[in-house]
Amino acid sequence: MRRKIISLCIAFVLIFPVIFSNYSFADELQEEVVVSKEKIDDNLSIEILNDGRVAPRKSSIEISEENLDTILKKIGYDENIINSWDIARKRNFVNKGGKVVDTELVSLEHNYISKDGKKHKVTSNNLSRIQKIQLSDLKSIGIEGEEAKKHNLLKEDKARKSFETFGYKVVGDWFGQISVLYLGETSTQYKFGITVDYNWDKNPAARNTDSVGLFWGNIAQPLAGTHSGKHAALISGRGWVTNNHEIDVASTLGVRSQFKLNRSTWGGVPTKQMGFLEQSVNVNKSRAGQKLAISGKYVHPWIPSGIGISIGAGGLSIDGALDGMADDWSWQVNFTP
Repeated sequence: MRRKIISLCIAFVLIFPVIFSNYSFADELQEEVVVSKEKIDDNLSIEILNDGRVAPRKSSIEISEENLDTILKKIGYDENIINSWDIARKRNFVNKGGKVVDTELVSLEHNYISKDGKKHKVTSNNLSRIQKIQLSDLKSIGIEGEEAKKHNLLKEDKARKSFETFGYKVVGDWFGQISVLYLGETSTQYKFGITVDYNWDKNPAARNTDSVGLFWGNIAQPLAGTHSGKHAALISGRGWVTNNHEIDVASTLGVRSQFKLNRSTWGGVPTKQMGFLEQSVNVNKSRAGQKLAISGKYVHPWIPSGIGISIGAGGLSIDGALDGMADDWSWQVNFTP
């Protein structure tokens, strides 16, 4: 019996490093020194650390939403994305502190997957052609006229130009953003929080099972246990109703989640929906000065579908058969540690 126990212990010791070899565990951060304080109002100030970060807070429950917005701008978040968050999200990110890192939008691709399974890449020159395909697909399932207009039909508007310029807006009622937050460093590693946000300006007509993914590949190592994500719906008379994302963390290259846009537990029909996935990662200091890529993907089926997102060495891709109508948004940003 004792020999069996010893053998099991040896096996565990041999296997354990293999399981966790691609994960990082929190090292002690370098000393944080408060170098200044900035006044927000007569009763509130924030501390600025020696590396430029806004210092984290133990609690922000007593801070008004207006002051939360001011602090988030000090951290470096864009006003448009701040305005899309519910107050719980704002408190969470004020508590984290940090400093938003500049990102560069490198690529953006929007595909419409038609009912016959074909992918149609959307450009500024083919919006009307693809809209005709969308309307034809909707008509084939009995949706026409004013009811069809409620769907995320392609149209040339300010939203598309805004996304292409700033990296947080896309055609129709949906927008997304990737942000990178500097959280400190050790002697050998930088610590960043990376987040993919998505937001529906109004409740989408097609409310099935959507998917969202965030990919960092081999440029970073995820910090074990630091992933999180929420989906929130704004319900008339109830305010924001929030659910935790069920996040797939099986890969060390990225995270993903599938979630429903229609839940009976919400107790009403949403007017807006939003959510995010986030993960803290370590980046080796040997990568200082290099351009590093982060990518995001969001898939929105128009009808019940088995379409999802997969994570592989090459990035995020469609998972499952292209068996129905769907929007597929993919984009990449670069940042430099």
